[in-house]
Amino acid sequence: MYQGHMEIMVIAAVTGVTAAAGWWADRRRAKRRNAGGACGSCGDAWGADRTLERYWIHGRLVCEACATRAKRRLPVHFAVLGVAGAFATTATALSGGMTAFALVPLVTAVALPVWAVKGMKQANRKALQKDRADLLLNGPAAQH
Repeated sequence: MYQGHMEIMVIAAVTGVTAAAGWWADRRRAKRRNAGGACGSCGDAWGADRTLERYWIHGRLVCEACATRAKRRLPVHFAVLGVAGAFATTATALSGGMTAFALVPLVTAVALPVWAVKGMKQANRKALQKDRADLLLNGPAAQH
């Protein structure tokens, strides 16, 4: 394996671990905020009148403003991921090494968004099921 390929693999590994750690920390913070009766993203309180519209995104309950921002940002996130995958594929292919390494970023750039969307949907389903179970067991007072 060429030195350049090893550097690409190390960068990919560090990036993956950093992204996973950031996602985990964000989920913990969102769960704490939701448990405290606030938006999981911005932390604004739901209010006593409960008129604030709430949405499930990434398995966390968020206010309408945060849901709108997330909806606007999602295509940008996937576009950046696509560009990064295309860049990594091109850089690997042009490095003059093993052509098979060029497929790794390409496959990752295609598979990662599919995995991410499936994970988000699963997190939303689990959170909604838990919310419904809390509502059945404890009544409307259990909802944030």
